[in-house]
Amino acid sequence: MNKPTAKTQYKLSTRKGEVILQAGQDQVHKAVPGESYRILKRREDDAGDELAGDVVAQRSGADLQLDYADGTRLTLLDYFTECKPGADCAVTLAGDTPQGWQLTASSKEGAGLVDGNAVLYAHGSPEALAGMVPTHPGLEQPLAGLKGDLVTYVPQDSASVGWLAGVGAGSAGLLAAGGGGGSAAVATASVHNLVTLSFVGGPALKDNDLSVNLYQSDGKTLLATGKLGADGMVTVDVKDYQGTVIVKLVNGGSAFDYLDESTGIGKDLDTSLYSMGVINTPNSTLSLNVNVLTTIAYSKAQEAASGTPENPRPLTAGQVNQANSAISKVFGVDDVLHTPVIPTNGGQYNPGDGLNPGEIYGSLLSAFSGADKNGTGKVQDTLDKVLAGITMSGGTTVISKEAQDLLIEGSKVGQIPGADQDNPTGGVGGIVDTFAPVFSSGASATATAIEENSGEGQVVHQAVAMDSNSVRYSLAAGGDAAAFSIDAATGQVTLTANPDYESKASYSFTVVATDAAGNHSQQVVTLAIGDVDENPPVFSSGAIAEAIAENSGAGQLVYTAQASDAHAVSYSLAEAGDAAAFSIDAQTGQVTLTGNPDYEAKASYSFTVVATDALGNHSQQMVTLAIGDVDEVPPTVSAVSI
Repeated sequence: MNKPTAKTQYKLSTRKGEVILQAGQDQVHKAVPGESYRILKRREDDAGDELAGDVVAQRSGADLQLDYADGTRLTLLDYFTECKPGADCAVTLAGDTPQGWQLTASSKEGAGLVDGNAVLYAHGSPEALAGMVPTHPGLEQPLAGLKGDLVTYVPQDSASVGWLAGVGAGSAGLLAAGGGGGSAAVATASVHNLVTLSFVGGPALKDNDLSVNLYQSDGKTLLATGKLGADGMVTVDVKDYQGTVIVKLVNGGSAFDYLDESTGIGKDLDTSLYSMGVINTPNSTLSLNVNVLTTIAYSKAQEAASGTPENPRPLTAGQVNQANSAISKVFGVDDVLHTPVIPTNGGQYNPGDGLNPGEIYGSLLSAFSGADKNGTGKVQDTLDKVLAGITMSGGTTVISKEAQDLLIEGSKVGQIPGADQDNPTGGVGGIVDTFAPVFSSGASATATAIEENSGEGQVVHQAVAMDSNSVRYSLAAGGDAAAFSIDAATGQVTLTANPDYESKASYSFTVVATDAAGNHSQQVVTLAIGDVDENPPVFSSGAIAEAIAENSGAGQLVYTAQASDAHAVSYSLAEAGDAAAFSIDAQTGQVTLTGNPDYEAKASYSFTVVATDALGNHSQQMVTLAIGDVDEVPPTVSAVSI
């Protein structure tokens, strides 16, 4: 049995990402309907990954169990119940060709083992597989008599091209395909470099008519072709070619190729897409995405080389890597070539816990799809508009505001599951937006100054900033910020205290507008406080009314109040003293005694005149009125003697 070395490392590769597997240990992974699985192993010389060999695949109840000669085991839990026909999970294992061997839940079962499991497939060196017999009793029968460098076991009636088990029912051992008499399977020592391509607009549809052409670095010399599978993937053998690989995804007709995020129905690609990568070492697998973002990267690489996708110029590895890196960075994707895409309508997209790299990628592709729907409906038209807005110069790549807005608006079209209704972009606005909000509100808080003493808690400014994303408002520290509060959503600014001109004649504060991407701009705003006349009227009339005689009659004018002020003055009587005995003309200040004065009843009166100006300032003056005594005793007639 082979023993694991320090360099041994396994990976479970899916469309959602990669899971590191620990060599020599048992691991379990839940099978997902329609998923693709590839089991990779780091090459001993560290020159990339390859499909892991020395493997036995077996059915264990509802699970698919993969055992490797070094003791590593991967169990795909519920594989045969979750991955039924129509939702098959393709599992790619090492095989007698570089493309490997593909298992599905409908694969033929082969020899039965003592523990009740059934062998589905085996591949590796005879010595490594034979070393697994002690832990897999019954495996010795299909492996009996094996010779050669590499051998493969596949059940008898499989439609495989490769090494088949036996020549008739019940026979055991391995024979060369088409051969007889038990001839050994011997591997050839040829170089096979593989290119595995993954297309995602939305999820690829089963009957898509997409194919790929692979070219050398000049973009013209054909290396190989392939047809995309129902899962949107294809692996193409470019044999011993090393260097830059150019991929062209070709639409072969009008069939629906993928499930569109913006409309929810099948969509024909209607154009060609491109991708590019570099093969550096022999017998390696180059995995590439091909979609609108990889097409942008290729188009910009050609632009830098004075070529176009239709009339390409040769590209070096440096040019390829530079363009892919620049487009990855400007669109906020980890790696446009290699990050597995999770489409927004693929069933695994969940923005509720934040966007992982694959979901970010899927959100961007959904934004392109929404932009298609908002525009002409054609992929190429959206591509042309975005390409026109991307500038690469001096190591710096930028996207124009027009191109950003196109994608941000496009991102609002698709129905993204679980997306926050206040932020329907699914994160795209926060990914591609590099422009700060632009203030349309003025730098003065109000059209005119607010008056002092006009009250606390009043709204004094409405901040408005324009941006393709949602905007939040805040106040920068400093200035008079502590005297104000701001509504983060509406931008309304409130003065928290009652303004007083004498204490502070003007305020200054800074409003900050921040969009979903964190871009922000500031505006300094001033608020003037208007001075208000707070001086009360000044009385010029005296505090003593001219005395009147008793019995001089009711309703007579007894006093005229006079007060001067910068504003109009009105007069009234305070409710004090003998106010009830008088009336006053509010305009003229004339005070009238309503009753007939009677010295014996009341020898003097007291009343208070109030003078109030138009601003509410007022002053008071107490006035006294004396009543003169009048002799009311009639003459006495005395008798006179004559």
